[in-house]
Amino acid sequence: MSVSELLERLKALPVGAPLDWRQIREDIHTEHERATTTADRVALLKIHKALMDRVERDVASDNMEKFKEARRKDYRILIARETLVGENVDPQKLGEITQREVEAGRMASDDNLRELGLIGARFLTPLPRKGDIMRKVFLGSVVCVVAIIAIYAVTLVLGPAHVR
Repeated sequence: MSVSELLERLKALPVGAPLDWRQIREDIHTEHERATTTADRVALLKIHKALMDRVERDVASDNMEKFKEARRKDYRILIARETLVGENVDPQKLGEITQREVEAGRMASDDNLRELGLIGARFLTPLPRKGDIMRKVFLGSVVCVVAIIAIYAVTLVLGPAHVR
């Protein structure tokens, strides 16, 4: 299934029909993993937001906080996946993607992930020229900052109970 096929399938759902939102969520994640363009990933994020907005309207008030936390983590998984280069988060991409998400209104400007994106984009600049004496000092600082950002990102996505 492609992003456009998923969108067409959702548009074809009869108004008021029961919504298998868990399956749709799984389809969004599957397509997001396959997406090769920013346009497809953004379309999937829009579908995800619309779906979660719809589901949230029906969540019982006593489950609302749990749902919102699960929704936040789910959204962050999509964002984190988009920032990967191989198995590593690209701090520049994180900065760009979180900026795009803030501008689109899907992320608050004070979201912790956005703050992490700003830190990464600001402090993790390209390495100085080869042979530069400061290169070794800079590289050591970058490794430390990347490690801190990676731990913080895992904490944001999975929650503090998963970081030991």
